[in-house]
Amino acid sequence: MFVISPMKTFLLVAVLAVTLSIKDVSAIKCYQCNSAIDVGCDLIDGNEPEKFAHFYKECEGNYEGQTPFCRKIEYELLDREVEEQRLIRICGWIPSNRRKSCVEFTTDNHFQKECECHDNGCNASTRLKMSIFVTLASSILVLILSNA
Repeated sequence: MFVISPMKTFLLVAVLAVTLSIKDVSAIKCYQCNSAIDVGCDLIDGNEPEKFAHFYKECEGNYEGQTPFCRKIEYELLDREVEEQRLIRICGWIPSNRRKSCVEFTTDNHFQKECECHDNGCNASTRLKMSIFVTLASSILVLILSNA
């Protein structure tokens, strides 16, 4: 028979309450800058958010009914005497509808890598984020397995 102790029941209810109290909002905050004009835009790595707070902004504007997300574009011009690279961090609203979060392509005159993500500040650098549902599922699994 499966029995959960009062303390484990309390912990499970607390985790559920916190999870359900978090509201889903469509506003997302992304890093927004262009390395061609914004000094430091290419240095954002997510480890020092206070250093780059002036680039960290809520996506505002008309997104044509779409939910905005964060996008990072690495751009390199190939047909130049002096190599020119740019890093653009912006809010996007037209999804790419591709399976991968990043895509790379090259034309005759430039190389481009575009990434899109849907968490606050996720266009800083490549980093893993754990969703609240993974956290909840892990908590429940720990409670169940520790009772066995």
